[in-house]
Amino acid sequence: MSLAVAAIKIAALRSLKGRTSAGEAVFDSAVEPFDALRDEGAPVIVIYCDSGKRQVTGRELFSAPQVIELSIDMFVAQAVTVDAGETEIRIPASDEGNEVYLRSLAYEIEKVLLAETTVWPALFRRLWFRTGPQDFCEWDRGAIADKGRRLALLRAIYKVEPIAEPIPGAEPTGVWADLLTAMEADVELEGIARYWSQLIAGTVTPDWQQAWVALGLTSVQSIGLGPILEDPAPDENAPPLAGATLTFPGGAFEANEHSANDALGPQEP
Repeated sequence: MSLAVAAIKIAALRSLKGRTSAGEAVFDSAVEPFDALRDEGAPVIVIYCDSGKRQVTGRELFSAPQVIELSIDMFVAQAVTVDAGETEIRIPASDEGNEVYLRSLAYEIEKVLLAETTVWPALFRRLWFRTGPQDFCEWDRGAIADKGRRLALLRAIYKVEPIAEPIPGAEPTGVWADLLTAMEADVELEGIARYWSQLIAGTVTPDWQQAWVALGLTSVQSIGLGPILEDPAPDENAPPLAGATLTFPGGAFEANEHSANDALGPQEP
């Protein structure tokens, strides 16, 4: 539904690919990964983001806080050989062995996403603004059944509040600029990076028009947001404007640093 959701999935997938005992078997929303790989039974990680919700005020979609469900499925159906420092050990394909391995793989995943300092895990953490308020991270063991037999599956669901969407017409900065740079350096993602750059800032617009878009205003509501054509000579000794009260029939609005930050939506720390 949004670039922020797609971005956090891309960052999670690129972070985990080749960085856990599942190796390169990390997929983005595979439809039937378990049916396709069950014969081999090697460890598989699948990343989904199929649901979420936005807290929208008026028409402020781009800056609206949203909470998404980032789901990570882990599956195994064979003995697994893992690194144990100076040696390797083999975890058997038994109920107990599968249980131990899946819990260990879940720890591996969180270790990569939250502790590694390489490019993609760092981008993932910057895109993850915070955990959804008053929500738990959920997990479910054996969430998929196969002909009445519980599979060796562990599903972890993280309620994530991503950062706000990039404002159309504004040149990407901060994490969005760094994300596009990392995508451009990836052969599989460079085309998407060019597409997103054009989508976000193909036509750069003035700051006042970006604010108009961010707030979801119509042309009638936004009268006065444009530049004053006959602006008098500025007083160089005048202090900078820190805030203003806008009055209108039926109420007033205080424009200051705090209300401006609220309009921008969740930003990286």
